Amino acid sequence: MIEQGDVAPDFTLSDQDGNEVSLSKLRGKAVVLYFYPKADTPGCTTQACGVRDHRSDYKRAGAVVLGVSPDPVAKLKRFAEKYNLDFPLLADEDHAVAEAYGVWVEKSMYGRKYMGNERTTFVIDPDGTVAGEASVLGIASPYLRQRDRRDCGDQASRVGCGEDLADASLAALVGDQGACVEGQAGHSAAT
Repeated sequence: MIEQGDVAPDFTLSDQDGNEVSLSKLRGKAVVLYFYPKADTPGCTTQACGVRDHRSDYKRAGAVVLGVSPDPVAKLKRFAEKYNLDFPLLADEDHAVAEAYGVWVEKSMYGRKYMGNERTTFVIDPDGTVAGEASVLGIASPYLRQRDRRDCGDQASRVGCGEDLADASLAALVGDQGACVEGQAGHSAAT
């Protein structure tokens, strides 16, 4: 797993419109790089819409947001159009980027084991180093806090998931390390 202070691995992937996006070409800007399991599923839709709904906050922080999933470009295009997602969704079909960031993991659902993206967000400083990381499973870096979401998964009833990761990445961008601690984030936890 990539850790705080590491140089973020460079990559070039196609976005939902077929345009190539390279991390190295974004040097000089903060980047919020979030990995999600699958486009147009309940949890991933909540997460993407949470990012979309915070677009002005990311803009104010001077950050570029990139979403990464193993979906093909055509599926990402439909997903972006369906939910008016106006930020790059990147197709990592061979999961090479997810592997480089340590988020391609074995998962289990209903007793079936399979490989997929762990829902994880990285904040990358303008110099290309990782400022912080948070996974849906809880606090993974002391720099980037978020509420514990051990039971969140891809359940639509857990509406706070995407909002919490958006709050956590925004807190890291503005240096507010405590903003996403329970009771301070501005979004209530769904139970």
